[in-house]
Order: sequence, then structure tokens, then C-alpha cells
Amino acid sequence: MKITHIIYMEPVAKGRPRLGRFGAYTPDKTINAEAYIRYTLVQEFHEPPFGTGQPLKLTAVFYRQRPASAAKRVIQPVTKPDIDNYLKLLCDACNGVLWADDSQITSIQGTKRFGNPRIELTVESDDADT
Repeated sequence: MKITHIIYMEPVAKGRPRLGRFGAYTPDKTINAEAYIRYTLVQEFHEPPFGTGQPLKLTAVFYRQRPASAAKRVIQPVTKPDIDNYLKLLCDACNGVLWADDSQITSIQGTKRFGNPRIELTVESDDADT
């Protein structure tokens, strides 16, 4: 099985937990981004399409708005945030919606590009031929 989905939003990196007066908390930007991703996926997938314990391959392309200050020679976003932080937020948001737990992901490919802000994700069974 293979599913492809596009989430129309500016990609957000997973924020580190912050320490406040009342203990540790997750930044609001992270909470809101995860909730939005989950909301858009639930509209199409009412229950996880992949079973528990099934190995999965995830491919994600994160499109960011090109800053006006970027030089013409800069063709790909090589500045922060890091791609692994984008992937962490996406994987956590998909838990319980596309798969039971992100520990099922055995292969992952992530890409950052300039373009209209969106996240293109593809999830498929990872049937390794070994």
C-alpha cells in the first residue's frame, strides 16, 4: 500500500521543550503545527491505514517560501531549521493517524526546497528485499 498526501502549510520545525516558571512546556508553534497536520490527515484517514508493527518507508518534501533577502545564486534552503526537526514534527503529528507509532518507520528520506509552502508526504510499506 502507498499513500500520498499534501499538507498546505509553512513547514514548522519541532521546538525544544522550554523551561518556565511552572516546569517544562512545549512551544505553542509546535503544538499548533502538530494539531493542524493531524487535523488535515484525519479528514482523509479516519483510521490508520498501516497496521501495528508494519515496517514503513517515509518520503517527505518540505517547501518553504523563498526569502526576499536570499541571493539569486541560492537555489536550495541551507539555513535553519534543520531537516531532522521538520521530520520530528511530522512523524509525531502522524502518530495514531497514519501509523500506530513512528517507530515503525524503517526508511526515511527528507528534502527541503523553495516553493509554495507545503509538505508533500508519501508513506508506503517497506518490504526490504534482503
